[in-house]
Amino acid sequence: MQAAALCQSVVYELLYKGVFGLDSELEEATLFLEVQKLLPKENTFPSCFLDNVISSLGPEKVETLQKLCGRSSPPVPYRVAKALHPGLYRNVELDIVQEQKREARHLNLDITKGLSPGDKCQ
Repeated sequence: MQAAALCQSVVYELLYKGVFGLDSELEEATLFLEVQKLLPKENTFPSCFLDNVISSLGPEKVETLQKLCGRSSPPVPYRVAKALHPGLYRNVELDIVQEQKREARHLNLDITKGLSPGDKCQ
């Protein structure tokens, strides 16, 4: 599973950096997930927490950490951020299937909204 997670993160990094040109956003997203592991269950970055994080992650990431202060979500979609992390495997195929099922259910609800039991079909 670790090998799959590493391969997935490399592929996503190549895609988002090489194709979409999102270098700084990717760095922020991976740092966001690293910092989120260190935080309690709250999804915010308290300013007093910054000093403790700097010592554990390194001073070279101070500027990026300051950008993340006050954010409750990563700069790219959370699914993408998790797929970029080399220690986490994100089942992207399953996400796509589940999203398609949700959309199909939503479409069926829209179609049947105006119908009621006993209505005749044309």
